[in-house]
Amino acid sequence: MQINRRGQKVALAGAVLQAGLAVLAAALWLVSQSAAAWPVIWMNLAALPLWILTAILFHCRHLARREEWELEQLSGTAPSGSIFIEGKDALGQRPAAARLRWMERYLVAVVTIILSLYQAVMGLLLMRWLKAPGDATILGSALTCVFFAGGGAFLAFLVSRYATGMAKTPSYSLLRAPGSFLFANCLGLALLALALLLGSFQLTGLERVLTFALPILMVVVGAEMGLNFVLDLYRPRLPGVEHRFSYDSRLLNLIASPESISQSIADTLNYQFGFEVSSTWFYKLLRRTFMPLLACGGLILWLLTGLVVVDEGQQYVVLHWGQPTAVLEARSLPHLIWPWPIDTVKAFDASEVKTLELGVGGQRQEDKINGKLVYLWGKEHGNRLELDTLVAAPAQAGRQDDFPNIIKLVVSINYHIADARSYGFRYTTTGSDAQAAAPDKVLEAIAYREMVTYAASATLDEPLPAGSPANRAEAIMTFGQAAAAKALKQRIASRADQMQLGVEILGVQILACHPPAEAAEAFEGVISAELDQDRQRFEAQADANKTLATVAGSPEQATIFVQASGMYNELRNLWQAQGDEPAFKAALAQARAAADERLSQLRRQAQTDDTASAEARAAQADMLARQQRYLQTLGRLAADASALPEEVAKALDQRDTLLEKLTGSVATIIAQARADRWKNELRERSRAQTFDVQLAAMKQAPDLYMLDRYLQALNEGLRDVRKYVIGLSGKQLELWLDLKQPQGSPADMPIGKEK
Repeated sequence: MQINRRGQKVALAGAVLQAGLAVLAAALWLVSQSAAAWPVIWMNLAALPLWILTAILFHCRHLARREEWELEQLSGTAPSGSIFIEGKDALGQRPAAARLRWMERYLVAVVTIILSLYQAVMGLLLMRWLKAPGDATILGSALTCVFFAGGGAFLAFLVSRYATGMAKTPSYSLLRAPGSFLFANCLGLALLALALLLGSFQLTGLERVLTFALPILMVVVGAEMGLNFVLDLYRPRLPGVEHRFSYDSRLLNLIASPESISQSIADTLNYQFGFEVSSTWFYKLLRRTFMPLLACGGLILWLLTGLVVVDEGQQYVVLHWGQPTAVLEARSLPHLIWPWPIDTVKAFDASEVKTLELGVGGQRQEDKINGKLVYLWGKEHGNRLELDTLVAAPAQAGRQDDFPNIIKLVVSINYHIADARSYGFRYTTTGSDAQAAAPDKVLEAIAYREMVTYAASATLDEPLPAGSPANRAEAIMTFGQAAAAKALKQRIASRADQMQLGVEILGVQILACHPPAEAAEAFEGVISAELDQDRQRFEAQADANKTLATVAGSPEQATIFVQASGMYNELRNLWQAQGDEPAFKAALAQARAAADERLSQLRRQAQTDDTASAEARAAQADMLARQQRYLQTLGRLAADASALPEEVAKALDQRDTLLEKLTGSVATIIAQARADRWKNELRERSRAQTFDVQLAAMKQAPDLYMLDRYLQALNEGLRDVRKYVIGLSGKQLELWLDLKQPQGSPADMPIGKEK
């Protein structure tokens, strides 16, 4: 009976110590904020019911032994036929023994199941809770906590060794289970003290390992206790031997007392198979070589964790005590690293092409027309909602309502992992998939920012106005989509490289770019008006080309001539204003501004006119070159105006040269004008040459000359006048002259020949 009383006292002392260690671990966690102290708390709480149950069982054994001794005393002193002698083994006469039997059969089983579930569930919950980043940080007042953690571990070590030492005696075997649990808690406190000590020197590797190793140990112990309980249910029952459940843990016994594990295994095998298995030669050989083989196998398995084979298309990041240090690429030979847990690896699939879509929201139900999916920009379509994007409105003179446009812009980005170290460990977010989702989230934010910025500075479908920045986007909804996709790729890739995301942008495609469905009718009206405007412009252009072809023979030559003529007129006006310096400077500045505007118009026309022929494109290139040279000439004149007469002469020569090349009605008019010029010039030259001859004749015979001039003037004056000759007599001639033009009356028509 004294044995049970002593075991009960040891169990009660162990329970008090176990509760004190749990409180100590909680205090260490509150002071140091170390995540490794959290599982130590729950491990100490797990062992507390075992000490209490052990104390209860020792107490029940003490009562049963005392009851048995009392019955033996009564049976020895009672007369023959006493009820104590006749019913000595009756259950009603031994309530303490019945209570002990019930507790060993049922209470131990229930406590074993509860403790097994507690260990497994709490270990899993701790591992889940400790996944959050920032929980494994150290450490306030670490050195102070080391003293208390070490003292608690030392005290737990003494009590656990005392309990497990007593458990070697069969009478105190109940102390083996709580003693083993206490020894495991002693190791936990000792490792926690070491982790706190290293943490004070900013070495948190041991704490990180301990934070997850202790919950894993709890899960393993819980699973082992559950497995032992199931095996106890199916063990064969030996005749005359009462079956009892055990709340012991073989794993913790091995940790607390390695030398007793072989005997425990032998007892288990003998009990399981029903004969002395430990007496066979095979078991004796295995007993001598088992531990060395087990240690050698464990060492080999541990060393194999330092060999890493990288699959094709994969990148493995080496984590040295949890910190990324290197990236392993695929090769024919394995990579060598430090064994676990010094080094671990994390795999990333660098060959996977990932896709990111911008401008889309949640899911939507697609509409069908006659059972088919029809995608029209005038109606909502697609399996995802399209978001609004702002596009700038081009500035126009005289307009005050330049509000931004709203379009539906959907952009697809293809990328893959280029640097697994930067991709996997530079950025983190909260959530269950934090480590994997972080770089994708950052890339999505970068891409959205660049897309919105680019679209906000772009025009909808118009070319850029004059004076716009060279890097500004234009016509994002029409002819500028290819340039927009290229620019977005460059912007997003540059920003991703700047932030070291570890990704490579493979391509950017604009999947959709159209106005909202609500603006479809108004936008179609605008498009109709623009088409009508284009029709009228094309008709006017055709009429102009026809007129130019008729006048000049070629529209291109006509426009080039008009350009050269305008340049000559501007230079001549500058030459005329050269005497007045203020007026000259104002005229020169106006001429340069007008020339620059014409150059911009020619460039826009060359970019937007896709229907021009090869001859028209050559003429446009010629006009662009002439306009650029003319703008350079004006720049030189602004610096030095002395060359203005020479430039005027050159412009005149160019205009005349182009004029001579013209054909058509202009060439006809010019040729006729030249013929008239030569005709008039020759006639007047002939008259000038005959004047001297007539002057000499007049000096020789003035009367005769005057009569000749008179008769000649009369002849020229009366050439178209009707004359009548009337014959009266041979000696008389009478002339009648009618200087009036006839009225055309038939009665007045003369008879005979007109002379």
